[in-house]
Amino acid sequence: TTVREVVEMAAAAANPAVVPEFGAAADRKLEVERAADPAPAKALLGWTPEVAVAEGLMRTAAWYRRALEEGRLS
Repeated sequence: TTVREVVEMAAAAANPAVVPEFGAAADRKLEVERAADPAPAKALLGWTPEVAVAEGLMRTAAWYRRALEEGRLS
């Protein structure tokens, strides 16, 4: 999962009407493109994710919406 994909999923989870703008700033020539990879955690710890990134973001956004509605967050 790339950072761009996570941004797109987070925006969709938080507010589907929001469309992230990519390319608004110039590319950073020395920036290394990164992608999430759970393989090292599995190899070292035996850990594997139980929830997909998109589902986790949807759950998190739903939790924050409920917490705001219930006044638990300001």
